[in-house]
Amino acid sequence: MIWTEVTAPSGYSVRSRARNQWLLPDLGLVPCRHGEPVTRGTVETSAQPERSRTRTQVKHAYRVRIRSQCRYEQACAAAAHHTEFLEDGPPPF
Repeated sequence: MIWTEVTAPSGYSVRSRARNQWLLPDLGLVPCRHGEPVTRGTVETSAQPERSRTRTQVKHAYRVRIRSQCRYEQACAAAAHHTEFLEDGPPPF
């Protein structure tokens, strides 16, 4: 039977039976040559990046930008419609 073991940087390790032993049945006969297990490490929280703005501020800025783009597109469409009206002249009635 073939076993796999995965150790996270935080030191937590998970050992389970290999799911692919049907693919390589002779893999369990290969001798395992590795060093001693790595000592448990500590997670360094000081290396975490700081946000310049909160998520709420980013969301608000995004919504403001989208609304501004929509207003600009509406103003361009209205200006194009007005220009088209001026080129055609007033209605004939």
